[in-house]
Amino acid sequence: MEQIKAHIAVSLDGHTATPDYELDWMPRDVKELAAREHAAASCLLMGANTYNYIFEHWGGWPHKSKRSFVVSHYDTNVTPDCGVEFLTEEPLQ
Repeated sequence: MEQIKAHIAVSLDGHTATPDYELDWMPRDVKELAAREHAAASCLLMGANTYNYIFEHWGGWPHKSKRSFVVSHYDTNVTPDCGVEFLTEEPLQ
């Protein structure tokens, strides 16, 4: 049976990244753990801000081999072959 694991990194001010979208506040061992967990994951779930950051800063969606879901209250323009599904409806609809 598959396991569900959550990796959530948030600073005390409630943001994951600095205003310049950097993660340099995060200790190296935390970054390494996140990288290992990410590599082992068969599926990704994230918010639109995380998705947009990765898409814009990495020049496209680099995780085409993983089923990916983006939870958002707005649609984002994505090429169909990315394998990214947007969950934009209210949860109880």
